[in-house]
Amino acid sequence: MKEAYLDCPKWDRCSVNSCPLDSEQDEHESRPDDPQTKCKAGRSERYKIGKETELPRRGLTKKEWAALQRELKVPPEKRKARMEKMRGHLG
Repeated sequence: MKEAYLDCPKWDRCSVNSCPLDSEQDEHESRPDDPQTKCKAGRSERYKIGKETELPRRGLTKKEWAALQRELKVPPEKRKARMEKMRGHLG
């Protein structure tokens, strides 16, 4: 199986130990002395790669995945109302 992180456009310049596109992400923890602790690839970019390669969290970090799961538990009509409210604030 090809590793998803190899499809990341940032891969050749990356040194994140806990890469969200690594199938063994949970086994690699960030350390305070790591030169890079946050993935530079955008969330939507990682999600697309993770979905195509069927990663369990679809390329999202633990925090992003938890937020998505919480949002998906909200009834659709309530989510729609939230989106309309946000659009009203944006302009």
